[in-house]
Amino acid sequence: MSFDKEEIKSYINNTKLFTLATIDSGNGEIYPALRVIGAFATNGFTIYFSTGKDSAKSKQIENNPNVTAYFQQEGQALPNFRNVTVIGKARLLQCEGEFNKALELIGNRNPRFKERIKNNGRDKVAIFKIKPETIKSLDYGRGHGAQAVEKIKIDSACCASTK
Repeated sequence: MSFDKEEIKSYINNTKLFTLATIDSGNGEIYPALRVIGAFATNGFTIYFSTGKDSAKSKQIENNPNVTAYFQQEGQALPNFRNVTVIGKARLLQCEGEFNKALELIGNRNPRFKERIKNNGRDKVAIFKIKPETIKSLDYGRGHGAQAVEKIKIDSACCASTK
């Protein structure tokens, strides 16, 4: 059994929430900061997500763009357990065209997000794009331990390249 690239994309798309890890370097210490993200969408392996312009996430990414996105679907039986980790760099979308495209993608996936934008405007919304560098999949259908893990390097055009 294999967790191929198309299945990984589908798995990510069918996950309701993901956990975003950023680097918090506040107070002179450096540590990971984790939070759950619901307002997101994908295009291939590229991930777009929304947050407040003045949020801690926005400040952390501005200081250090290295992020990890962890996707795990609920209710999986252990023998068939799977998850996907996307490691990459996040950047704030500032180009109007790309911002609008991401806004539409996230709104199509999340009607509550679309309603919030309609009611509250988009002035306080920041949308980030995660450009993936490595995709790590875990699939217990392949075995346990190292057998269950596969890493896929992503080339600069955001297409899967070598394993």
